[in-house]
Order: sequence, then structure tokens, then C-alpha cells
Amino acid sequence: MISDADRALGLLAELRALGVRLALDDFGTGYSSLTYLSALPIQQLKIDRSFVTRIVESSRDAAIVTSLIDLAHHLGLQVIAEGVEEPQVADRLRRLGCEYGQGYLYSMSMDPSELPAWADRFAPLETPASLRGQVDAILR
Repeated sequence: MISDADRALGLLAELRALGVRLALDDFGTGYSSLTYLSALPIQQLKIDRSFVTRIVESSRDAAIVTSLIDLAHHLGLQVIAEGVEEPQVADRLRRLGCEYGQGYLYSMSMDPSELPAWADRFAPLETPASLRGQVDAILR
């Protein structure tokens, strides 16, 4: 993307026009930049686990995560927190308004064929048949 930004932005815009939801991954580390928040056609910001895992015991990391959630919401973005491994971290993120969490608290990595059974354990009565059909279609 960095070597041909114009082409990448065009492709991302086409994907978004098709209804694909886009997230900026690992925000806060590596090549991430505030410029991407205004330039990319994204709907979600994924906060890197290096900040999330310590928000209960580190006031500095808590301040960074709080600020990123607030910034994302002001830009109309949803937030995904990576590295959620402890219930206390998930609770703090919920109180901060973080919409989604990703991490070992919810599941270890799994084979795609295991996804339907995993989803059934968490919401067997709430999962609409249409969603189940979409998951099955993706796995084919």
C-alpha cells in the first residue's frame, strides 16, 4: 500500500462501495499514522494489543486507549481492541465504549471449520438463520 498509495486507496474505495467493512489494523504501532485515519475509507480502528493488555495496571496505556477510542468515535469509527485476555480488561474496554474485543479471552486461534460450533456455544438462540447461512457459505 505504501509503495502505490493512489492505487491502494482506489481499491479500498471500491471495496467499501461493494459493502466491505474495512478496519485499520494494529493502530498505534509500526506504519500506523494519524494521516491514515482521514485518508482511508475505513469504518473500524483496531487498537494494537501492546496498549490494550495493560490498561488495568498502567495509567499511561489506559490514557492512550481511552484517547484512541474517543478519537475513533469522533471520526465516526467503531473500535476493536486487540489482545483482550482478561475479564477486567474487557470490562474496562466496555466502560470506555469500545464496541468489539479480540483475544484469547474469547477464543484461541481455530480452524475455520470449528467456527460454527464455537458461535453456537455463545449465542445459540440469538444467531439469526441468515447469519448462520452466511458463515456456512464463507466456509465452503
